[in-house]
Amino acid sequence: MKRIKNLQIGLIVLAFCVTIGVLFGGQALTAKLKVEDPLQRDLHQMKAIRDFKVKEEKDGLIVTIKLQKVDDLQYVLDYVQQKINNYYNQPIKNIKIVDHRNHDLESLRYQLSFNLEEAIVSGHYIQLKSALDGCKGVKAKAYFSQKNMYLQLEKGRDYLYEVLPIHLQLEKNNILGGGDAS
Repeated sequence: MKRIKNLQIGLIVLAFCVTIGVLFGGQALTAKLKVEDPLQRDLHQMKAIRDFKVKEEKDGLIVTIKLQKVDDLQYVLDYVQQKINNYYNQPIKNIKIVDHRNHDLESLRYQLSFNLEEAIVSGHYIQLKSALDGCKGVKAKAYFSQKNMYLQLEKGRDYLYEVLPIHLQLEKNNILGGGDAS
């Protein structure tokens, strides 16, 4: 009698484990077929995108994207964000760009960092434009949206791409909000 009870308990535990495995496996398969595969197809239609990875965290998505040289970084990243938003029901917390930078471009990025920060903090972009125009032998561009500055530095086969948030800086310095009238 005791042996039959142990066998029944064993069968119940086995059935429970199989059921849980099928449920989680089905959920993973559904996510792959409904989200990952279609997103792969959509994003790989754009030739500038070499590879990408989306990692889900509790407070949003972390997107890592490997890019080739692009003409307009803002356009490419807006496209990526739109496609990811179509498939995931979570905000994008961070986008990490894997580019093809070298020491010269990193050094130039450091030299421009003061102009970049000043432009972000003050909202005045003329000095930044002058600094970018003064980059000899390097194709330097900056694009702007309400939330980000998109920096592109290219020299030969190498390229450095960065997205710098500006919205938070402008709010912090009360440039966007009205301010005190007194």
